[in-house]
Amino acid sequence: MQQRLYSDSAAMQNLLEVVDASNKTLCLMPVLSVQEQHLPCKAVGLLLRDRSGRFLLTHRQEVGWDVSSFDLLRAGHSHEQTASELLHGDWGQEGCVHALGLVSPDPGGSPTFTYLYEARIPTTLAHNAARDAASHLLVDYDELHGLTANFASIFSPLLCKAVQAGLVRPRCRTMAASSTAVTSG
Repeated sequence: MQQRLYSDSAAMQNLLEVVDASNKTLCLMPVLSVQEQHLPCKAVGLLLRDRSGRFLLTHRQEVGWDVSSFDLLRAGHSHEQTASELLHGDWGQEGCVHALGLVSPDPGGSPTFTYLYEARIPTTLAHNAARDAASHLLVDYDELHGLTANFASIFSPLLCKAVQAGLVRPRCRTMAASSTAVTSG
């Protein structure tokens, strides 16, 4: 008879996968233990973009301007599922999330391997969030690229690394044209 060690979904919600330097799972541990011991684990970042291609950033006290939403990846959850849950739970939106890539841990910084995703949100939602200037910032690609290159200290290492690695890209022209065609017609 086969028995699962962590069959209770409530128990799984409190567990993270501790990983090695290659992002391979070593074991499952409680969230608090992983955080207290500063162990490497997996996380998900969600970067929102409005219909005109601007990024909605969120200010986090401990790291500065960062991706729109962020959460540790719970054991047994997929990173895409977690990104969709962030889109729905933090922003009240349903929709597609698109994988941008994996950002490896920053030496001396956060020990997380972060799966970065992007999603589109209505322009009105982005504008409404950006009205709270202390919590949210709406920037286009050129502004984001220039600011992270020149003022990296006010941005999270995750966001800087993602921009420098080319994971965050300008809106492609075909997307802009199809987005315009959809909204105008």
